[in-house]
Amino acid sequence: MFKLANGKEASISHTGYHVLVRMQGRAYDAYTGASGMPWAEYLSRLGTHSAVTEKVVETAARVP
Repeated sequence: MFKLANGKEASISHTGYHVLVRMQGRAYDAYTGASGMPWAEYLSRLGTHSAVTEKVVETAARVP
């Protein structure tokens, strides 16, 4: 579950699998909106029954 800004809780996965984009210290998914939110805040709002695992599927070179 994910704690929304209005205090309600939303189920983010029925299967235990959820994908988000983590880039430059921010999390982006359907619950963060287009501006995302700081990674630490995202994790503090995330409630899980098991450990959160991360997998890098692709990295892009930084553009100066």
